[in-house]
Amino acid sequence: MNATIALLLFGVAVIILTKLTVKASLAIIRKVFRLAEDDATKDTHEFEVSNNTVCSEDVIIPCYAPFEDTIFIWDNKGKINHSCYLHESIHSTQGVFIKLYAYLIPTSVVSGSAKLPWYSKVYQYFYNFFVGLFHNIYIFVVEFATFLETRKKCVQVGIWSKEVKTFHELGLLSYVVNLVYSLILLGMTYSLVKFLLF
Repeated sequence: MNATIALLLFGVAVIILTKLTVKASLAIIRKVFRLAEDDATKDTHEFEVSNNTVCSEDVIIPCYAPFEDTIFIWDNKGKINHSCYLHESIHSTQGVFIKLYAYLIPTSVVSGSAKLPWYSKVYQYFYNFFVGLFHNIYIFVVEFATFLETRKKCVQVGIWSKEVKTFHELGLLSYVVNLVYSLILLGMTYSLVKFLLF
């Protein structure tokens, strides 16, 4: 009976924690998009991009795809876009670290889970409760190091402003939210296993 109650409470706590994390992440992402839109409308700053860079309004969020060696950004205009380009360029030099970062992320995160094979869906659940807990710590470390390097390069180029700083701090905050989620979930999972086994 106690095990059933513990599992039920664990399930409810996971649902509440997940909803709060998603809500916080969405609030951060909305603010990031607002800053990027404001930058695109008021800033005429242009910059050169490398041959492996795709500039498109269809890009959801700037990123680096390590297995295709491609950088995706919104445009080659604006200080925020330039800072995103510098950020993703730094990722492109991180070699095995960024490949491990990207390799462990479930396919469902990137392309949705509707038409994925069963083993991809199983890995998604395995990732959420085991791999992801430790992977989010690793992701935060990589992103924090990249944030520091991005700031340094932006200052060197002369584009580090209040808006660029806020944009990247909010991006880093989204990783902090995921890290806190992972650590709380790890603690809850450990407590549940300890309770059930001892």
